[in-house]
Amino acid sequence: MLRSAWRNPRDLALLAMSAYTMLRIGDLLRLNVGDILGGSRTLRRMLCITQQKTGARVEIELPDRLREVLARYLKSRPGARLTDP
Repeated sequence: MLRSAWRNPRDLALLAMSAYTMLRIGDLLRLNVGDILGGSRTLRRMLCITQQKTGARVEIELPDRLREVLARYLKSRPGARLTDP
């Protein structure tokens, strides 16, 4: 998986999100483009979600390195809508 993640922007984004945020895979897979992009289509610095398993609302800071990986992923999807996974 790790080797293929470097070639696939989506896999790398999921791997980086998992490592930097410590979110469960179920929570990561429920995220939409709009969860990480603000109204002006710029990357958010904070992610606010309700965890699926616990129901707890959490705020997670998105470090610059993670934001770079997410930007690369979004660049590979130029027509992505805010409601897209």
